[in-house]
Amino acid sequence: MTKQDSKFNYSEAIDELEKITSYLEDPDADLDLAIQKFERGQEIAKNIEQYLKKAENTIRTIKTKP
Repeated sequence: MTKQDSKFNYSEAIDELEKITSYLEDPDADLDLAIQKFERGQEIAKNIEQYLKKAENTIRTIKTKP
C-alpha cells in the first residue's frame, strides 16, 4: 500500500463502494461516468482486499502468541 493508504478507512471505503454500486445499477447512468466509477470501484476493492489480508495476518500473529 502507498503512503496515502496509511490513512485508509475501511468503513469509508465500503460506503464509497456501495455508492458506486448503486450508481452502476441505475439503468440511466451516464456511460462515461459509469466507466470512471467502475475503475474507482476496482481500486477501492483492491485496497479493501489488501486491508483485510493485513488484518487477517495480524489476527493470526496475535493467535499464535503464547
